[in-house]
Amino acid sequence: LPVTIALDKVALDKLVFTAAPGDKPVIVEQARVALKWDQQGIQLDELSVVMPEGRFSGKGNLNPVGNYPLSLATSVETLSPELPTLKISGEYAGDLHELTIKEQVTGAVRADLQVTASQLIKAPGWQGTLDIEKLLPATFSPDIPGILTGRIKTTGNLQQAEVSGALSLRADKAVEMNW
Repeated sequence: LPVTIALDKVALDKLVFTAAPGDKPVIVEQARVALKWDQQGIQLDELSVVMPEGRFSGKGNLNPVGNYPLSLATSVETLSPELPTLKISGEYAGDLHELTIKEQVTGAVRADLQVTASQLIKAPGWQGTLDIEKLLPATFSPDIPGILTGRIKTTGNLQQAEVSGALSLRADKAVEMNW
């Protein structure tokens, strides 16, 4: 029998979790989901979570049969003034045979990540590149001046991995930090 499950909108507000009495609570201000699951798979129209520290959203398609083909778009954004300002936009496309992941980071860090993962069940492997356009180390550690840029590449599988890269740190007011 073909069955369709449709959640037009599930909304939860003001959730507070604690692992144990006295622990700092985890607060979820808002959670939303809207999806349809039918013979074509799962169409995720909305998945969102908002917390004081940040927000996540995603939408896309997943067919949980065969090689599990999927196409998803995600967004993560920091909201807390105690955290560096970051927005990460992601795209995931492919299946268990080959999955392409693209992440673009903006804000205190500007970077692009591209990874292709292959044979995720039988013999997982990957190749990827992280291009760092601008990273201000002082955002994370005030004692380190300058701007970090560079590229890191990796390939591998579960038996071995290779990583290579070139990074540059440039500081106008602290030239001894340049490398």
